[in-house]
Amino acid sequence: MPDETDETLVIPPPAVQARGLTLEGPRGRVYGPLDLDVPQGWLVALVGAQGTGRTAALLTIAGRMGYSSGELRVLDHDLPRGRRAVQSHCAIAGFDQVDVLDEGLTLGELAKERAGLSVPLWRRPMGLRDDRMLALARLVFAPASPPDWETRIFELTQLQLLQARLLLALIGDPRLLVVDDVDTVRDPDEQRRAWQTLQRICGTGVTVVASATATTAIPGDISVAHLNISLRSHLHPRPATPDPTTEE
Repeated sequence: MPDETDETLVIPPPAVQARGLTLEGPRGRVYGPLDLDVPQGWLVALVGAQGTGRTAALLTIAGRMGYSSGELRVLDHDLPRGRRAVQSHCAIAGFDQVDVLDEGLTLGELAKERAGLSVPLWRRPMGLRDDRMLALARLVFAPASPPDWETRIFELTQLQLLQARLLLALIGDPRLLVVDDVDTVRDPDEQRRAWQTLQRICGTGVTVVASATATTAIPGDISVAHLNISLRSHLHPRPATPDPTTEE
């Protein structure tokens, strides 16, 4: 894998650019100042312990939360002025109290609901048997077979629950996907597969910014650039590549 001094590494145009990004709250600074450059189609992890502002920073990038100072440009739109444009092309997953799934509903019911919300009323929404929907399900649940559409949310494992949230986020064809707390998937093997899922999503051209509590939670063979939000270090340029063991 090329390192940051490799002159052959071609960096794509940025999907996210932040300079001195800071959020102040009633109890003081939430995060920042944060400098961030996320090239298009890369997988980037914001790493930091609880209380370091990871979730707030992700929501700011996604256009769902404001900031106090600095500059932020996402998908060629300056925030906060371009907030609505960013929201229309950015999906979120894994956020408590934001995209929590009703445990009594089936995966198919939630997918149909999300598909209906992602298109104008005059367009036919994507159906559960459509090739595109089936391809998304195979993408996020690989290498295992996707759960049956009649599977209820409470029947899913921790990994499958995260993958289900990713599936719903991808239905709207976002250019940017922001994912919080990937390491809430506790089992080490399932955690590895969670990061492999994000890597596969990047392989389709979607830019992914995710969060983790420590770099040790990210498998070493996953192509991901890290930014320690606590130390405000610079990204190590390491582009995401599809996982060859799970490609269709």
